Amino acid sequence: MIKNLTIKQYINEFRMDIKLKSNKSKSRDFLVITRQKAGSIIAGIAAVGFLGTAALHSTGLDSITQIAGQSPTGLGSVAPALWLAFSFNLSVVGLIVAIIAFRPSTIGRLVLVVAALSPLSAATL
Repeated sequence: MIKNLTIKQYINEFRMDIKLKSNKSKSRDFLVITRQKAGSIIAGIAAVGFLGTAALHSTGLDSITQIAGQSPTGLGSVAPALWLAFSFNLSVVGLIVAIIAFRPSTIGRLVLVVAALSPLSAATL
């Protein structure tokens, strides 16, 4: 069907059509997950995992202290300190990952690699 429109009305309808299309594309852009967004989401989940593991790990300090107190060797005083140091190490790594999760950059990725080595070094002790 052909409408009898003036040039001004035609231009106004054209502008409204463009606005509707641009609003639809903006709402769709929010739903699109890019590699950057996916990486931030995964890093955020990892940060929550590190912090949760640190909290769960530190709850076992009382049991370790009791068990270490019964040890006949001199390692009884060192074991709770190592246990607490590992919990602290996990929480620091979790905070580093959380900060970098929302500020991605090439330097941030290098910091993540170094932070990933931290629990590994404590585990090898």
